[in-house]
Amino acid sequence: MGVFEADLKSETLLAIPELYAFGQKNRGFSLCIYLDWAIMATSEALLVFFLMLAFFGQVILTTDNGLYGMGTMTFTACVIIIAAKLQFIELHNKTITCVIALVASIGGWFGWSLLLSKIYKNNTIYNVRDGLLERWGRNALWWLTLLLIVTAVLLFELTVKYLRTCWWPTDVDVFQALEKDRGSWERIKATARGETTMRREGELERMRTAEEQEGREREVQELLARPRVMMHREDGGRVGDWDGNDGSDGLRRRHSSHEEVELGAGEVIEMDDLDTGTRGRVGTVRRSLGDVA
Repeated sequence: MGVFEADLKSETLLAIPELYAFGQKNRGFSLCIYLDWAIMATSEALLVFFLMLAFFGQVILTTDNGLYGMGTMTFTACVIIIAAKLQFIELHNKTITCVIALVASIGGWFGWSLLLSKIYKNNTIYNVRDGLLERWGRNALWWLTLLLIVTAVLLFELTVKYLRTCWWPTDVDVFQALEKDRGSWERIKATARGETTMRREGELERMRTAEEQEGREREVQELLARPRVMMHREDGGRVGDWDGNDGSDGLRRRHSSHEEVELGAGEVIEMDDLDTGTRGRVGTVRRSLGDVA
């Protein structure tokens, strides 16, 4: 059932991520929680046994209140109580699987009891054969006592849960109540939508920055990949050019408040916009051009 359980909705956790601290700080299980479970289990076990004994086991004028009838009532009460507690009291997110599990648990036990009462052959010690169909199964007191036991234990469970939630609520209890309030739920959803929008905007901004950086990298790589050609001027001098032109549109340096590199016909990249590796490669090209010149 834990696969389908959700203590809080996803919008609540997105709006208040501090609620994840419940699991991070191991608040779901501790020595105090274990002792609470043990005390509750012991109390309910005593309640089941003594109610069965008082209202059915010690009654004189009734049909077949022997050991097997009393034991079957006790175990049947435990099966019903445990199934109801797990599927409806403890679970917050109730689905159709809860009903299926409840019917399968209780129905499976009664099905086995019916089968056992038909196939059991020897009643020497326990009156098993035909007990459910012919003897204590036809006794109205047996069914009324079973109903009383189940009702009493479930009321005890609900009362303890109510008092615990009112006097010692956890963060999960508080926000479960807020999710049921329409106004609070609308504010939680609005906060969750805002968080989602901010995250998406941040991701888009990072993507744009990465694309711009990649574009600058490509331009510099194209510049570095151009072939260098040695040309002779009419006055006998030499000039280094990238593509065989007269050098007017080639790589040049300009000294100003921001150092720039000009690419091709009027394309300019500020050195401050390049990363360290790219600036180093451009510097190497500059030194090579200086040597050539």
